[in-house]
Amino acid sequence: MTVTVPPPPAPLAGTEPLTGANRRRMVAVARSRLLESTSIKVFWSVLAAAVVAGAIGFALLLHADPAAFAGVAIAGMVGYAIFLWWVLSPLAVRLKMRAMGRGGWLVGYFDQTATQLVHPRRGGWELSASTRT
Repeated sequence: MTVTVPPPPAPLAGTEPLTGANRRRMVAVARSRLLESTSIKVFWSVLAAAVVAGAIGFALLLHADPAAFAGVAIAGMVGYAIFLWWVLSPLAVRLKMRAMGRGGWLVGYFDQTATQLVHPRRGGWELSASTRT
C-alpha cells in the first residue's frame, strides 16, 4: 500500500510561521508543562521522598550521618531537576519536531495564545496543539 504525502496547509492569517525563534518558544512552553499535571507532581514528590528516605536508610545501615546522606540525595535531585529542565526538555522538543518533519514537511502556526504544529502522517495531516498561559 502506498501512502502519499499530502501538501502542507497554506499559511493562516494572523499567525507567525515556524522559525528558530518559535522553536525556542516551544521549548519554553514545554518547560512550563513539565510539572503541569497533578499526577506528574505526585510522581516527582513520591520519587523525591523515596530517594531521601533511601539515602537516610542507607546511612543508618552504614552507621553514618543520615543528615549528610540526605543532603547528598537532595543535592543530587536538584542537579537532576536542573538537568531535566535545561537539557532534556529542549532536547525532547527538538527531537520530536525532527521526527515530525521526517514525513516531508513540518508547518507551525503561532499566535499570542497557542501553537499549532502540522505534519503528514499516514496519508493525512496530524495536528499538535499547545495553549499558552
